[in-house]
Amino acid sequence: DRDVTGVQTCALPILKKTFVIVIWFALVVPSVARAQSSWLQRGVSGVEGDLTVSHNSGANEFSATAGYSHQGFLDVSVTLGVVDTTIADLPDLNVYTLGVGLAYHPLKQSKQIPLSLGVGLGYTQNFYSSDTLSANDASLSAWATTLVAAAYRFIPVAERIGVIPQVTLGWIHRSASQTVLDETQTNTDDLLAIELHASLAYLDTGGHIWGVTPIVAFGPGNNPTTFGISVTFISTLQALH
Repeated sequence: DRDVTGVQTCALPILKKTFVIVIWFALVVPSVARAQSSWLQRGVSGVEGDLTVSHNSGANEFSATAGYSHQGFLDVSVTLGVVDTTIADLPDLNVYTLGVGLAYHPLKQSKQIPLSLGVGLGYTQNFYSSDTLSANDASLSAWATTLVAAAYRFIPVAERIGVIPQVTLGWIHRSASQTVLDETQTNTDDLLAIELHASLAYLDTGGHIWGVTPIVAFGPGNNPTTFGISVTFISTLQALH
């Protein structure tokens, strides 16, 4: 399509396709599902940093998370990400994500309790940059909120080494808007997502936790299955009472 000046404009169907690809990473069960209290016993606080790479058929995301756990049951976290997309119509599109999360773990594993349980709330905002969009007086925006519930268990496999399998169910509400020549169209919907992962954890002699977590997330409908891997470091702040 071209406007009266002869400048090529981005058609709405192209932008709709763009949303389908780039918003998925705002929908995948966020890092709040992998909050650091999953690694800690009750009574132990800690600070966390992790790096995650995710991939599906439409894009790759590279993200970094920083978080704090209070007494092993209450978490706050901030995640920054960059999404690498493959979109022929918008080859210069850059996508950045900002996410915040809050998680609470009301039930922790013990001799009497076989599983730990956690619930969380996350919010993710996508930011888009493209010279092609700017030249055509067009823009994109997207955000998502997520509620999650998770069950997990620590399984010791050797001295200072353990595995933490986890199943997470997430309910996601997402919103995406496209603006072309001052005309805005917004689409919202809701969906369920399931994330499965198993963390390999190592506790060093200094009380630091090192971990690697393979991840798979999927949902009903046409949502693509996403695979990822996360590398985690946690520094404990206090010993058990």
